Amino acid sequence: YESCGIGFAFTGTDPTLDANNMVTNEASVIYDLTGATGISFYHKGESVNFSVICSNTKQDAGHDFNFLVPSHTDWTLVEVDFTSLAQESWVDPKATWDPSKIMKLQWQVKGGVARAYTFGIDEVTVLGKVLNLPNQTVVDKAGLQLSISTATNLHTNATEGTAVGNYPVGSKATLLAAINAATTVNTNAAATQTEVDNAKATLDAAIVTFQNSRITSIVVDKSSLTQAISYATGIHNSSVEGTGNGQYPAGSKATLMTAITSAQAVNNNTSATQQQVNDAVTSLNSAVTIFLNSVNGINISTLEDKIDEATLTLLLATNNTGNDPGNYPFSSVTALNTAITTAQNVLATATTQSQITNAVNALQNEINSFLNSAIPYPIDVTVLQTLIDIAEETIESAQIGSQIGQYPANTFNALYEELITANSLMISPNATQVDIDAQVVTLQNIYNEFIASVRTDVEEVSDVYEMNVSNQTVSITSSETIQQVVLTTVLGSRTAIVCNSYHVQISTATIAQGVYFVTIEFANGTSETIRLIKK
Repeated sequence: YESCGIGFAFTGTDPTLDANNMVTNEASVIYDLTGATGISFYHKGESVNFSVICSNTKQDAGHDFNFLVPSHTDWTLVEVDFTSLAQESWVDPKATWDPSKIMKLQWQVKGGVARAYTFGIDEVTVLGKVLNLPNQTVVDKAGLQLSISTATNLHTNATEGTAVGNYPVGSKATLLAAINAATTVNTNAAATQTEVDNAKATLDAAIVTFQNSRITSIVVDKSSLTQAISYATGIHNSSVEGTGNGQYPAGSKATLMTAITSAQAVNNNTSATQQQVNDAVTSLNSAVTIFLNSVNGINISTLEDKIDEATLTLLLATNNTGNDPGNYPFSSVTALNTAITTAQNVLATATTQSQITNAVNALQNEINSFLNSAIPYPIDVTVLQTLIDIAEETIESAQIGSQIGQYPANTFNALYEELITANSLMISPNATQVDIDAQVVTLQNIYNEFIASVRTDVEEVSDVYEMNVSNQTVSITSSETIQQVVLTTVLGSRTAIVCNSYHVQISTATIAQGVYFVTIEFANGTSETIRLIKK
């Protein structure tokens, strides 16, 4: 006859039957429901035969324990007590009901003709017993997915370059590789919790590395410009204007001094870019060359003096050549010796002033290279870094004001400015141990003064401005004319907004998260600094 049905087994192992259709691997397929009182479920649709299949009956022979479920128009709870289960009347001999030998549950519609059947079973429950079913391992990928989203947004919004706020060229590709590796684990349905956790930890580390690579300040190397200025100044001071042989035309020294002054202005400019410094070096060296070539006749004294200077410079390597700190490398010594020999040959054979000038410049370059080649002593910045960390933590939580526990603006600004100087020194390639040690003393003194300046009583002051902070905007209104507002990071990167008004709005939508200091400069020459945290 025709039938349809649904059902499930308590275990995933199929029974093995003997010639009499009896189960031979009972221990592998049964589930012990001893202590349970019955089975409940919700039923809707046609009448069905509910069967409990046990291991101690013939299989596939209709010897199951049964209960007839009537039809129901709506979902109806059906509770089947084990005492209500019975084998068909024609089964002989009958088996003894044993809840410790249950294998499967099934619901069937049986009929004599082929037709469509409609019924549903839901929320099957064992009554009177809590089942100890095999655990299904659930892998939690929520944390990994959040890290992937965070990293993807960071990668999308980041710009590679060399400007402040940019990320180093190639850093986005490195982050993307980490994102792709994490995504592979996330989409792997077979990934274990350990693999997911490890992927998240690896990606989180890549995120931190990428964020820390963001360019917050640019260190401009002015050492070549300083050397060029010193060289040009020496030539200027030792030269004589006149008409005699070896002298220089009237006015040529003033022209050279103009070039030196321009170069010095760039050297003194704390906002000068590396390109501006490099251009200043090129311009000054060109002015020196023009000056030297303007000499009356041939002036070999400049080359003679430069050879003497190089020879004296080479003495620095006496008993001081090698690879230890303070030593000069053998290659640098050899290069300077070769340059001296070349200059001596030019001195003996030169027929034009340009030959002399070129030799002077070439030898000066080798002197500079030799001096810069000295192997530096290791610099210990531990004390300074610790002090910076303490001062930054203190200033980030400090408040400027006249109330008890707040700090005066002057000591706050002094500590803030000194932190900028200290952070710049920490990343300067030209910093020496003497510089570091001196900075420790200076920063410690200013920090001590700041701590001692905390207000212990209320000071009567009149506020001249009011600041309101919204989601993405800082609004400042003042009774005094605001000349400009300067937004500064702890590392010293500054953005100035010129307003000359009583009111100014600053958009914070595009700035990164972190601590900033807003300096309000008034037209009357006074200023106020406040702390701003973007989260």
